[in-house]
Parts: sequence; C-alpha cells; structure tokens
Amino acid sequence: MRLRSRGEPPAPTMRRLAGMCAWSGLLGFLGLAVGIRGAVAMLGNVPDWYQPWLIGLGLVGILMTVVAFLTVQYRTVPFVFLTFASGVLLTAIIATGQAT
Repeated sequence: MRLRSRGEPPAPTMRRLAGMCAWSGLLGFLGLAVGIRGAVAMLGNVPDWYQPWLIGLGLVGILMTVVAFLTVQYRTVPFVFLTFASGVLLTAIIATGQAT
C-alpha cells in the first residue's frame, strides 16, 4: 500500500470507476454504431464535408474519453470530459442524419 503525499488527490472509488466505465462503454457502443452507419453511407453519395467531419468528431470524442480516465482522481473533472464526449457524439449523430 502506497502512502499518498500531501496535496495528492485521493484514489477514486470503485463506484466512480464503474460509473465512468458504464458511461464510456455506452459512448463507445453508440460511437461504433454511428461509425458503421457513416461508413455505409460513404459507399453511396454523401456531401464532401461529411467524411472529414465524421473522422474528426470520432477522434475528438475518443480523446475526451481518454482524458476523462486520465483525470479520474479528481472529483468532477472526468464527468465534465465525458459530458463533452457525449456532446461530440450527439454532434456526430446529427451530422450523420444531415448527410444521409
């Protein structure tokens, strides 16, 4: 068991980690569904802006989820990043609806 130094945030609880895993798992599942739908749509005729947008939004969403897990020792910061990732996913869903 490691002693924490003064000023170091406490370790996250298993409950918080489980909540973050569930949230990020849902984001991953929905993101995969949007990505598959987008890939199928790209086989047809989609606007020129759609492919770079979908790729960019996917990368930003993954980055936000990774940063959420990197900041897990803080109380609310990871959930802010997961909220941003959810917003990015919602944007990708809207963009996919507009393009197809």
